[in-house]
Amino acid sequence: MPRVRNPLDVTSKVAHLCQGEDSRALDNICGVLMESLGCQVVSVYSCLKDGYLMVANRGFGKEHVDNLILKKGRGLVHHIVSTNKTLCLNDATTHPSFYYVQGLGEEKFHGFIGTPIRRKGKVIGSLNFQFTKTYDSSLDDIALVETISQQIAQLIQIKKKKILPKDVNVTGRGVTSGHFCGSVVKRLSFEDTSSADFGPGAGYKVEKARLQEAHYKSQLFLEELRDSSNTKEMSEILGAHLMMLRDPMLLEKEEHHLKDNASAEQAVTLASMEIAEMFKELSDPYMQQRAIDVIDVGRRVFHSLQPSEDLKTKKKVEKAVYMVHQLPPSVLIEEGPLLYGALVLVEENMYSHIIILAKSMGIPSVIISRDQMMALMEAETVFVDGESGLISPDPTSVWVEEYTKSRALPSEKEVAKLPSCRTRNGVPITLGMNGGFVRDMKNLPTWIPEIGLFRTEFQFFTSPKLPTEEELTAQYTEILKSAGNRPTTLRILDAGADKQPPCLHFVHEDNPVLGDRSIRFLLKNSDIIFSQLRAMLKAQAATQGHLRILIPMVTVYEEVSRIRDHVVKVIRDLRREGIQVKLPPIGAMVEVPSSIHLISKISPMVDFFCVGTNDLLQYFIAVDRTNTLVQYLYKWHHPSFLMSLREIVEASQKAERPVSICGEMAGEMWGSLILLALGFRNLSMDRQVLYRHHELIRHCSTKSLERLVDRLLQYNTGLEILEQLQLFLDKWSLPPKLKEVLQTELNSMINPS
Repeated sequence: MPRVRNPLDVTSKVAHLCQGEDSRALDNICGVLMESLGCQVVSVYSCLKDGYLMVANRGFGKEHVDNLILKKGRGLVHHIVSTNKTLCLNDATTHPSFYYVQGLGEEKFHGFIGTPIRRKGKVIGSLNFQFTKTYDSSLDDIALVETISQQIAQLIQIKKKKILPKDVNVTGRGVTSGHFCGSVVKRLSFEDTSSADFGPGAGYKVEKARLQEAHYKSQLFLEELRDSSNTKEMSEILGAHLMMLRDPMLLEKEEHHLKDNASAEQAVTLASMEIAEMFKELSDPYMQQRAIDVIDVGRRVFHSLQPSEDLKTKKKVEKAVYMVHQLPPSVLIEEGPLLYGALVLVEENMYSHIIILAKSMGIPSVIISRDQMMALMEAETVFVDGESGLISPDPTSVWVEEYTKSRALPSEKEVAKLPSCRTRNGVPITLGMNGGFVRDMKNLPTWIPEIGLFRTEFQFFTSPKLPTEEELTAQYTEILKSAGNRPTTLRILDAGADKQPPCLHFVHEDNPVLGDRSIRFLLKNSDIIFSQLRAMLKAQAATQGHLRILIPMVTVYEEVSRIRDHVVKVIRDLRREGIQVKLPPIGAMVEVPSSIHLISKISPMVDFFCVGTNDLLQYFIAVDRTNTLVQYLYKWHHPSFLMSLREIVEASQKAERPVSICGEMAGEMWGSLILLALGFRNLSMDRQVLYRHHELIRHCSTKSLERLVDRLLQYNTGLEILEQLQLFLDKWSLPPKLKEVLQTELNSMINPS
């Protein structure tokens, strides 16, 4: 830094500016310092709760003032504040705490001097000087900048009070990974046909002809969408809509209203709404989703009656964040790829077609409540993180850059040679992948050791007709071929309750969660189970893949023995047909409390166990997880539930059978830590979270985790357990990025939305 000829003159100017009433005093002081000291940047930061806010600068853009927030835990500003010492660097980029902030233009600066700003002995900020060239500082330089920092302390305190930002972020339920920032479009009602002013009909014959033409146009429109769709999920949903369009019930109800002198618009609207109301009265979520589909089909016909309103003629605009309620699937298929950067779904059903489609399209999506929606109504721009569920209204561009950069994970290509997963004390952990669609198996990185769970119900779920044995064989062959030498666990069809594929016919039940579902349903419909088993074994023979078959929702001994008999029979039949197949490993799911006590009895018939925490928790605490009235109880951190998980580990070890976890608990960061502490060594989770868990486990010690869980099980409530997890995290030396993720997840458990 060039030597200042008259330091007293500089401090006098600063003192004069500090005494004035000018709100721009801090900015003017930065200008004086830049000119007097011959530096290229002068910046002032104020300490906030979670970072450091730029409150003034000369040399960087003015748009960063009151907007740029540096995160705690990294960077030279954090180093200065945390050490409470002046820092002088010949070249700042060589310092271990240096952190490059995108968007500032820091790449051309090297020389640096920074000093803490103190008020009454407490560090409240940092004053920094940057130079394009390297330099050696002197004691006079340090004395001058420290004097100036004390002069401006009062201004920093005042500024800090004025601009301390409020926490206005919303955290919903993330359902589709990825993030997007853009203007927000609020489309909270799609039932535009129900409130339209139809006007009188022109007579039965005229309106009948109009309605028939509208049905024909709608059919062509949906067929065009289906033929141009680029995913199997889109194609099958549109196929289901085409079937609804020809549904005799819809046509009969339309005919009834036409004969009652209704217009074509009235006829299709009333008919579709009447059928939808029938579905809405049913209790299970999947059938309620059918109501939305019927409304969507009626809406499509309605728009075909009014060509000028056709959605395909809408002007294409820039992608945005869409806040929507009951978004019709055909609207998402038609508009989504071009218009939807992200989705904020108000009170959406986790099992809806919209969620399936959003995942297949790769659109970041978050589910929120109506109360959370109100907090976002004034926002013009929104940032959406589909993984964490974070929604930030009107964020600054620098904040978005910092947030996305801090959470960026390396690509699968970058971690193609990841070492095997081991804890810090050398315990090997198997991290398998959960899948449900063929596309999940594409381009698997070599470091994923196995497919811990492949849910086969999705091949049935979106299909209007029952898949044939040949279709299933082709799908399973592709799955096993993509898996290569990896063990691949295909779960037998797990349908019923909240998962009722349209191709299967379930009897309406008042309490389907405790009814005819999963393996109970299949054993009554042997044609489905035999078709599936034949397809799995034929795929194994064709690929020489490492197939494992998993039996879902085992509740009694006979279910396992009957399925094993079915497998043996299918193998015998296929060998008679000239197909050489071998008996694959067979596993049983532990997802009902009674099955915990069956482990020792059924272990001679199975080769492994797999715990499904989703259903196990549901049945353990008697909570329907789709019932919003009691969802607050659906938490895995109940002490008694954790004790049951430990009991499963002990029973499996005693039976000398391996046990894995495939439920959502394994995919949560804290969930996986607790499972390791309880003794599980094989976890299976969605592909997008595998790397972060791999990274976390390398910083874990099973010994310290086991001591933690021993302490947790002594408490009586879930809240006490969460408090202990917070204490454990506070003392844990972790990389800042991992610690932040764990803290965010813990905050959402302590204070759920």
